[in-house]
Amino acid sequence: DGIRDHCVTGVQTCALPISPGSPRQSLASVVARLVSPGLRRHAAGVPKLQSRAWSLLLLWLTCACSAPRLERVPAESFAIPLPGVSGRIDHLAYSAATHTIYVAALAAGQLLAVDVGAMRVTGVVSGLAEPQGIAVLPGDRVVVACGGDGSVRGFTANGLTPLASCMAGADADNVRLHLAAERLMVGVQDGVFVGQLGTLQPIATWPLPGHAESFQIDSVRQRVYVNVPDAARVMALDLASGRTIASARPSAARNYPMALDAENGWLLVGCREPAGIAVFAADSLRERQFVPAVGDMDDLFIDERSRMVYAIGGEGFVDRFAIGEDGTLVQRERLATRAGS
Repeated sequence: DGIRDHCVTGVQTCALPISPGSPRQSLASVVARLVSPGLRRHAAGVPKLQSRAWSLLLLWLTCACSAPRLERVPAESFAIPLPGVSGRIDHLAYSAATHTIYVAALAAGQLLAVDVGAMRVTGVVSGLAEPQGIAVLPGDRVVVACGGDGSVRGFTANGLTPLASCMAGADADNVRLHLAAERLMVGVQDGVFVGQLGTLQPIATWPLPGHAESFQIDSVRQRVYVNVPDAARVMALDLASGRTIASARPSAARNYPMALDAENGWLLVGCREPAGIAVFAADSLRERQFVPAVGDMDDLFIDERSRMVYAIGGEGFVDRFAIGEDGTLVQRERLATRAGS
């Protein structure tokens, strides 16, 4: 368990199990355990050579273990055509089990299933009223929130056969899943709709002072964080009752996207005027940093494994940041996409 790195001793190649907390910890024991027996035999009986060999090997391993890792920068690999689709595309959802991307083609009024491996569309639902938010549910299901009529519609993930549906509220948009409580949440005009995960039957609508844009569920602190740009607020709600616990005003306006680093307690809020990311302490909702970022930002993601943040904006770029455990953001790259994406 832990980070695995490769080293060459000069005689053989081996995999070194390095503790994630301290790459140099127990280095002598690692060397004693993994140094090539051939190298030790060759140096045996020659004290000066033996000492020099061990010194060089220790130096090499120390440098190798402390050297920065090469980061893999994302690059466009291929494009998958979407026949008959034009105009705005809103949210996407990915099923790792089936390698399928579900696409909300808002302007075309369609929900599409795209097989990534086959690089083709495998299913289409037409006639939807401004499909926006999408979520893949347990049990081979997918739901889409439709802003045009306020409905949430369920389908089988394989084949897109219609299942249960409900009315969530005007301008139904982002969808989130609270699996532990078997609840589905949808951002709507003036609130957050809460429904049963299986039947989609309504449970409650938690009131807000404007439309709920991006929101995140924090199971660690039992909260829901919501962007309400109409009121220029970031709000924290109780996960069980929807009661407002705290609210804060970001240092920039039009706060639409949001991402949560629940483990380290940081809430990232994407703003458009001026364009940037505000970093809040999740416990207190105090803003600690604001960094410039891509314009017209509409999505914000944290890759927990690489500790990278991706900000996607209609200006035509994806900005990539490294996020530290202290919440500090440092920009790494700006990747060109398409204007309006």
